[in-house]
Amino acid sequence: MMWKKGVNALVLTLAAVLLAGAAHATTIVFDYSYDYNHFFSDENRKAVLKKAGAFFSKVLTDDLLPIESSDGNTVTASFTRPDTGKSAEISGFSIEADTIKIFAGGRIFKNPSTLGEGGPGGYSISYSDSDWKTKVITRGETPDESGVKGEQAYDFAPWGGAVSFNLNAEWFFDTTPWDDSDLPENKNDFFSVALHEIAHVLGFGTCDSWENLVNGDKFTGQKATEVYGENPPLYGDKSHWAKGTMSTVLGILQEAAMDPSLTTGHRKYMTELDLAALDDIGWDIAPVPVPSALWLLGSGMAILAAARRRKSS
Repeated sequence: MMWKKGVNALVLTLAAVLLAGAAHATTIVFDYSYDYNHFFSDENRKAVLKKAGAFFSKVLTDDLLPIESSDGNTVTASFTRPDTGKSAEISGFSIEADTIKIFAGGRIFKNPSTLGEGGPGGYSISYSDSDWKTKVITRGETPDESGVKGEQAYDFAPWGGAVSFNLNAEWFFDTTPWDDSDLPENKNDFFSVALHEIAHVLGFGTCDSWENLVNGDKFTGQKATEVYGENPPLYGDKSHWAKGTMSTVLGILQEAAMDPSLTTGHRKYMTELDLAALDDIGWDIAPVPVPSALWLLGSGMAILAAARRRKSS
């Protein structure tokens, strides 16, 4: 296993910036009201998930309109319950401007090697004002509904969605995710999986604007292609990069966060390629590199070996 050592001064600088916070337009908030299996009963677990959400809050600069249900104009939000995997609905749903809500919890998956699942929520709308309906669906990102759904979609504007994590997995919860020096070799890094599943909520592999850029086993997004040097290869499900796809984090080589695998004892940050794909599907991404927007390594980042276990979906 090859390692590239980090620079302690750089790590300290990054930590200072992250702790100080940064201005952003889009905020990710988590809702634990469906955490009936008590996966997040430990506050440290919530803290690590919050840090993963904060990463995206720093790199997403979109301005999203609020969703406001009222008499005559009502949204019913639908999503996969994180505790059971079954469908749930919330009628009269509202959410503030520039906010994405993610329901979080844990459950046992049919495939025991699956560490987590995530995806955007859906909705149904009852309305008397067609302009209000369009604003709900687009959140102001496109002038009409076809911009965010269907075969012409080029953007994505969710209210949020849900993420769920395997109750039986051997987890490591690191409240200082900019430093990976203390990762146990036999445990799964929760921060890495949280980043991965939140990206699925944001439409990576799960929205129409993603699907419209898939051609066979390749992703044809312009920004991702520029970063990778050619159309990046896709895994068989067409929702992840092919296994072993490599990119960089501030010039340091790493396996992409959005391939379908995670090796125990390793951390994966969102790479340039991962962020470029989010840009391609419609998100406004802060320019790269931005130290306040990227989680650098602490003691080093692995160039992962070819052999790895199937872990994150």
